[in-house]
Amino acid sequence: EMPAPPEEREPLQAMMKDQYANYVVQKLLEVCDEGQREQLLSRMKVHLPNLKKYTYGKHIVARVEKLVITTFPTAPDVEEKQDTRAVAVEDSAA
Repeated sequence: EMPAPPEEREPLQAMMKDQYANYVVQKLLEVCDEGQREQLLSRMKVHLPNLKKYTYGKHIVARVEKLVITTFPTAPDVEEKQDTRAVAVEDSAA
């Protein structure tokens, strides 16, 4: 028996790449509570580098980055801290 493709094993991954479903995932990130957001981000984290290769996946990556910046406002040296905070949030979501 052949194993199911990754998209079938991980519906969230397929949704993040889909033309329409990626908006559903973005909305989930917007309206969920902090605990749910942490769960979503932990499941999404492993897929973020790969999502940058897909047209609709880029929307999710941008939303996660915006969420990180909004959740953790930066000081005057914005560029330097944004990079480290994005990594810290991805690491803490694991």
